[in-house]
Amino acid sequence: MIDSLRVLFGRCRIRLAVVSVAAAAACASAGAQVAANRVTISLNPEPSGLVAAFNTDSNLQMVSAKMHEGLLDYDAQLKPVPALAESWSIAGDGKTITFKLRKGVKWHDGKDFTSADVKFTLEKVLSKLNPRGRATFANLLEVATPDPYTAVLKLSNPAPYLMNGLAAFESPMLPKHIYDDGQDLLRHPALASPIGTGPFAFGEWKKGSYILLKRNPNYWAAGKPHLDQIVFRILPDPSVRAVAFERGEVDLGPMWPVPLPEMARLQQGGSLLANEKGYALMSGMLYFGFNVRDGYFKDVRVRRAVAHAIDLNALSKVVWRGAATPATSPISDQLVTFHDNSSKAYAFDPKKAEALLDEANLKRGADGIRFKTSYDPLLWDENYRRTAEFIKQSLKRVGIEMEVRAQDLPTFMRRIWTDVDFATYSHGSFNSADPTIGVQRLYWGKNILKGVPFSNGSGYSNPAMDKLWERAQVENDAAARAVLFRDIQRIAMEDLPYLPLLNLHYQTLQNKRVRGLESSAAGIYGTFADVQAN
Repeated sequence: MIDSLRVLFGRCRIRLAVVSVAAAAACASAGAQVAANRVTISLNPEPSGLVAAFNTDSNLQMVSAKMHEGLLDYDAQLKPVPALAESWSIAGDGKTITFKLRKGVKWHDGKDFTSADVKFTLEKVLSKLNPRGRATFANLLEVATPDPYTAVLKLSNPAPYLMNGLAAFESPMLPKHIYDDGQDLLRHPALASPIGTGPFAFGEWKKGSYILLKRNPNYWAAGKPHLDQIVFRILPDPSVRAVAFERGEVDLGPMWPVPLPEMARLQQGGSLLANEKGYALMSGMLYFGFNVRDGYFKDVRVRRAVAHAIDLNALSKVVWRGAATPATSPISDQLVTFHDNSSKAYAFDPKKAEALLDEANLKRGADGIRFKTSYDPLLWDENYRRTAEFIKQSLKRVGIEMEVRAQDLPTFMRRIWTDVDFATYSHGSFNSADPTIGVQRLYWGKNILKGVPFSNGSGYSNPAMDKLWERAQVENDAAARAVLFRDIQRIAMEDLPYLPLLNLHYQTLQNKRVRGLESSAAGIYGTFADVQAN
C-alpha cells in the first residue's frame, strides 16, 4: 500500500505524510534519537508563530501552550486551578488580585521564574499587544511585586471576567530576561525559538513539515510530563490527513481535521474517536466580517442584504452536517450565561436582500450583476472551503459577484489587519469563557490595531457600543452584566459589522491510545502535562 501511495502522489513523503511510521518518526525528529513515548498532532494551516502572547491564531495557541504556562488552569467546570500561581485572593472591592507564585519554577534556559516575569508579561505584552488581552487587562493599572513570589494586580475597576482568562493558551507568561531588551517585541528573535516554563521545550520547526517539542526534564511538577515528545505535523491536504490517521501516523487533530464524512468513517475502525470534550474554554463561532470604513459595505443596508441572502440553516446542515448550528448573535449560544436567547438571526429572504440593494442604489446591470467585490476567507479546512463557496453562490443569486481570494495564513493576516486590503472576510473565533475576553476585541473601537491579527478588523467604531463593553468590564453584579450583554448583542445585530454565521461544536479526532486530554478544560489547547500515550 505504501508503494502504491508513493506512485499516486509522486511527491516527497514528508510533505504528503504518506509514509511508514518509522520514516515519519525519523523525519519529525530531524535525525535525533526517536522517542517511543510521543504524540503526533496534525495541523492545518501551519501556525503563524510559536508564542501566543502576541497572536490568537488557534493553531499557534495550541503549540504555544505546551511550552508556555499561564498563572492558572481550569477544570471541566471552568473553575480555576493552580498552575504557575499556586494560590490567589481577590479583595472585597474586586480591585486587587494577589497571586502567590509557585517556587522552584525554572525557565527552559535555567533562570528562575519570578513575579518580575508576571509584571513584564501583563504590563508590557498582554495588555498592549494581544488582541484579547487588551480587553482582559483593560483595567490593569500595575502589577506590584512585593517579593519574587508575589504578584499583585491592581485594577482601576473590578474585572469579574479576568479570572477566566489566565490559561496557558490565552495568557502565557514570558521571560522578562529574554524579551525586555529594547528590541521590537513583535519581531523579537526569541519568537523563533521560544523559552517557557512549560512541560515541553522547543526542539525544531521545519517550515512546511513539522514542529518538534521535547520533554522538559526540569519541569516543576514531579514525574511530569509523561510524554517524551510532541510532534505537530503540517498536513494541508485533507485526504493525506485521513490516510495518516488511518495508518496510526497521527494521533490527534483539532476541530474536524478531516472532512466530516471522513470523521464518521474513520471511527468505524475502532482505534479512533471523535472527542467533543476539552473545548469548554473555546465556545467557537464563525463570523463573516465587512470592511465598514469605505466601499459598498460602509452602507448598513448592504450588510443587511448580505445577511438576508445567506441561508444559515442550509449552511449548517449541508456544509457542516450538524457540527455547527446557525448563529443568532455575536455571542455563542454555548455561553449560556451571556447569550441572549431572544436574539434572532436575519431571516433567509432573498427578496428582502434584493430590495435593500435596490434601496442602496445598487441596481442589477445588463449582466445581472449589481457589483463585484472580494472575499477573503480563512480556509482552515474543507468545511471552511465549502462555506466560502456556499456564501459566494448565495450572494451571486442576489447580484453580488465575489472573488474568493485564497491565501496562506500570514498573507491573510497581513491583508486584513495590516494592509486593510479587503472588502469582506471570514474566520472562526473563540468566544472564550467570557464575552469580554473573546468577543469584545471584534466590536471595540479601541481595538482597531494595525498589525495585530484577530483584533477589530472590520474597523467598526460606535461610541455607544464601546461604553457598553466598558461598563460590562467593571460590572460585578451578574444580572446587571447580563443586561449589558443583551444590549451589546442587539446593537451588534443592528449595525452588523460582522455577520455571525455559525456556532461551532468542535471535535478532536483522537487515537484511543492517547489519555488525559480532558484533564484541562483547554483540552488539546492545554499544556499536555497530564497527557499519556501507550
